[in-house]
Amino acid sequence: SESPACIWKKMPANRFTSFHSLAKVHPRFLTPHVSVIIYAALGFLSASAGEFRQLALLSSASYLLIYLGVVLSMIRFRLTHDNADGSYRIPGGYIIPVISVIAIVWLLTNIPANELRAMVLFIVILTVLYFMLALFRRLGS
Repeated sequence: SESPACIWKKMPANRFTSFHSLAKVHPRFLTPHVSVIIYAALGFLSASAGEFRQLALLSSASYLLIYLGVVLSMIRFRLTHDNADGSYRIPGGYIIPVISVIAIVWLLTNIPANELRAMVLFIVILTVLYFMLALFRRLGS
């Protein structure tokens, strides 16, 4: 669930070099107009193709996956950089992140099977596209 601004910000960093037109900024309004139009069109297509309930479930499940990644990366960061000077320590140590992981996994396991399959399929397709773009970029340079 990225906004057009997030997509636009990735373009100057030479990510997704095949899609430089997404980074074009409108001369008068100074907005990433191509990215906004494509984002709105994809949102319209997905909203018109499914029910609101399904879209809400997929959206909340994708945010839960993002939160799960953040919590797991925080745990890993703590394990590798625990003695850094000036680092913030949350009360309870690893209790809060572990409870968060358990809660997120519990919520994800309660998603209906149809929505879970659709989400997994979508993640697999995006992962394949990501690695294909990385391969094409490596072959092109």
